Amino acid sequence: MDQRYDHSPMKIVTQVKLMPDAVQASVLERTLRTVDDAANCVSEVAFEHVVRSP
Repeated sequence: MDQRYDHSPMKIVTQVKLMPDAVQASVLERTLRTVDDAANCVSEVAFEHVVRSP
C-alpha cells in the first residue's frame, strides 16, 4: 500500500516522571479520577450497545 494514503492511526508511547507539589498532586489525582470515571462510563455504554473494537 502506498504510504502517502495510509490513514491508520499511529501510537506513540512515552514515559515521564511527574514531580508535583502537594497542590498539583491533589489536582492531578482528581483529574485522573474524573478521566477514569468517564472511561468507565464510555465502556458501560459500549458494552450495553455491543460495540466492539475493530
